[in-house]
Amino acid sequence: MVQAGIRPVIAVEFDPSKPELSRAMPAATSRTNAKTHHHNFSEYGCRIIQLTVQEVAQSAFIAFPRRPDYLHASPVCANFSQAHTAKAGKGVKTADDLTAAIAVAEAIRQLQPRVFTLENVPRYQNSQSFSIILSALEQEGQLPKSSRHCSIALKAVVPIEDSLD
Repeated sequence: MVQAGIRPVIAVEFDPSKPELSRAMPAATSRTNAKTHHHNFSEYGCRIIQLTVQEVAQSAFIAFPRRPDYLHASPVCANFSQAHTAKAGKGVKTADDLTAAIAVAEAIRQLQPRVFTLENVPRYQNSQSFSIILSALEQEGQLPKSSRHCSIALKAVVPIEDSLD
């Protein structure tokens, strides 16, 4: 991001399925998302908000810049990942998956980013969660309706391989 000229200013990092781990992230000495994020981005003044995206949406994205150049979302992929569901059986979307997507859609509406990206595993594209986010992009004029099924080509989603989960 930084090499592309993008300076991160705020990040939301909290996994509701692992609240103890999420709360311990700033003080953790092991490799964690927060420690890595701090190492990579603290010099740019980026701060980490340790709440779920749903909680941040309920607060109307207070302290978030309006009309940011770039907004990126990476919802939890476990319920859509072939690697996860192969071990645990068929993945089932949860209420958290849907409420996270609704919160991301609300971020798109309220913050109105110039550019939005979404990262997740390929099977996420067939989910109701993905449809919720795409609908918000369409409503905000960021994704032409005729291109709804060409999301990868439009780079609304950049799928990663399940082996990277």
